[in-house]
Amino acid sequence: MMRRSVEFERDAVIENVKLYTNNPYLLDEIKECHKMTELTDTPEGIQDLIVVTANTKNKEGEREKVTDFFPVVIKYDGTLQTQSLTRKNRLRRTRFMGFLTHYELTENIKGYVIPRNMNKWIGKKVKVVIYEGRGHIHVPNHLLNISTEPERD
Repeated sequence: MMRRSVEFERDAVIENVKLYTNNPYLLDEIKECHKMTELTDTPEGIQDLIVVTANTKNKEGEREKVTDFFPVVIKYDGTLQTQSLTRKNRLRRTRFMGFLTHYELTENIKGYVIPRNMNKWIGKKVKVVIYEGRGHIHVPNHLLNISTEPERD
């Protein structure tokens, strides 16, 4: 198996965050939601999608935008549906939960209302990894075992 080209960890700052959905209730009730049809290329089977755009600098020192996508399921109260029946969706949601906790956007994922708090992410520092020419927000692997239950004393 051939090893792929990875450029490790550049500093970046979140510039924009948008929530796209197909859910009519969320579109009517939450002004921060956008229709999924506004996106030109949407993967099949994705109900809700959080798009995070960050600014970084490339090797030459020029500003560069990196856009990353987090497929999620937002419940009617705006919180994240953390459970999933399929491994693929569970990994997607766990990656997003890792993003929230690693960059200290929240400590309590279970009660975190995403649409209400997305604007607070703007200006936060993140790390970006360039993999095969496309930027991704770095979420460390050790965070993939996240518990959604609050810690008990």
